[in-house]
Formats: sequence, C-alpha cells, structure tokens
Amino acid sequence: MLLRYPITSYGSHHVELTGGLLTKFEDFIIEKFTKLAERRRLTDQMNIMSDRELAELGLSRHDIAIIADGKFKGGHEQRLS
Repeated sequence: MLLRYPITSYGSHHVELTGGLLTKFEDFIIEKFTKLAERRRLTDQMNIMSDRELAELGLSRHDIAIIADGKFKGGHEQRLS
C-alpha cells in the first residue's frame, strides 16, 4: 500500500486541512477534564472538613457545591435569595 503522505507528516497535514479544528477540540476536551478534576479535588477536600470547621469559615455543606462550581460570591445573602 502506497501512502500519499509519509505517516510522520500525516498528523500535521491533517491539522492544516481542518484549520486546526482537531487541535481546538483536543484543547477543549483537556480543559473540560482539567476543570472536572479540579472540581472533584476541591469537593473532596472540603467534604473532609467537619461541620464545625466549615462553620468557622462561614460555610455550610450546602456551600461546597456552589464553591466548586465557582458561583459562590460569599456571605449568607446568597443563600437567602
């Protein structure tokens, strides 16, 4: 079987043909998995803390998911709305 392009240059040639879409998609997937791993690490670390330790920080167990999602703005006002 005769290949039009050497195997070593196929990847780079393919990226040129797609305008870098494969590279962008790979970056997107890597970023999603990185964020997911960071969220899980943060959640695991906060779940280890006791209710008393969380209270000393002004937090409750309910706040852990909000913090991990990056949506926590701080204070009890957010919980009331």
